[in-house]
Amino acid sequence: MQQTLKSLIEHQLFCLSYLREIYSFLGEKDRMIKVKLFDQEHEKDLELEMNKFLAKIEEKKLIDIKYNVAAITEEEDEQIYCFSSMIIYKS
Repeated sequence: MQQTLKSLIEHQLFCLSYLREIYSFLGEKDRMIKVKLFDQEHEKDLELEMNKFLAKIEEKKLIDIKYNVAAITEEEDEQIYCFSSMIIYKS
């Protein structure tokens, strides 16, 4: 479980550094960048939530989408999945 937590943290740090790169690349007037985070136990729930959100923003404002899956094995060989994503967009 500690390894999974470590990889989740590494992934989030990667996303933040990527966001900083985009922010520095854009001009002063286009710096209103926002993120929307999603976290679900089932991939279909994640898909539904992301599609609802994407329907509300203009396509030209979409910058990037990051996606991650984490699996944790608990006692008695039960696996728990965490499906997460981050949508980066201009406001």
